[in-house]
Amino acid sequence: MATVATETSLANNTSAATPVTVSVPTPDLAVTKTTTATSVNTGEPISYLVTVTNQGSASAPNVMLTDTPAGATVTSMSPSQGSCTPPTCSLGTIAAGGSVTVAVVLTTSTPGTVSNSATATTTGAESNAGNNTGTARPVTVTTPVTGCTAVGEVHGDGHWKFVDVGGKKRDAHVEVEGNCDLDKKTNTVFLHHAHVKIHVDGEELDVKAKTDDHHNHVATVIIVDGDAIVTGMWNGQPFLVTLRDGGEHNHSTDHGDVMDAQYGAFDTATLTRDHVNVHINDD
Repeated sequence: MATVATETSLANNTSAATPVTVSVPTPDLAVTKTTTATSVNTGEPISYLVTVTNQGSASAPNVMLTDTPAGATVTSMSPSQGSCTPPTCSLGTIAAGGSVTVAVVLTTSTPGTVSNSATATTTGAESNAGNNTGTARPVTVTTPVTGCTAVGEVHGDGHWKFVDVGGKKRDAHVEVEGNCDLDKKTNTVFLHHAHVKIHVDGEELDVKAKTDDHHNHVATVIIVDGDAIVTGMWNGQPFLVTLRDGGEHNHSTDHGDVMDAQYGAFDTATLTRDHVNVHINDD
């Protein structure tokens, strides 16, 4: 006779599987945008650095970056990888943990405030799309000072020596004069006359900027506490001469007078100073 076994409980015959979470690798683009500029004059460039970082666990394919300025125009974009046609860059693929930088230059034309943002996108499904835009701090754009800032006179005379690329010894001479007067009727300071001469012996560089005879090459003469800055335009190129009156007016090279001139690629700061003589009267 056969014996049939009977279960005492059927409740434990089924076992539930433990859920398993499967993580799918995804990209996550994060954008930052910075600038060191806080204020510029109209017409001056503003430089920015955009960094696009993939903080995700998978590569980000077909990354595009778009720059969106307000109050300025994008004039150049230079990426560390990919290519740009302002205001957009095609940055290709950014690996997980990798980053790409883009140097951006804006040009201003009107006074006001410049704001600038950059946004990155990818054809990959991102884990977080809320950090795809980076915004730089605002930059103030002002109209440059014209004329004079104070009553006074500026005189500067400097000589420098250098050796050109062909091995020839050259001499550079810079001469500056500016006279700022007070109009007693209107109680305003005006630029009476000024001139800037920059000459390099044996070279084509020969700047003869002035305000005399209806020429307006010299735009500003800024005088502050024994210092002066003279600016203007010659043949479509800006020039800048900075001066400091050290109080000793002689032709030695170790007194306190300072004078530097910039015009295009010409910069006396890169040359060997022979002598400089500066006198600034701002009484």
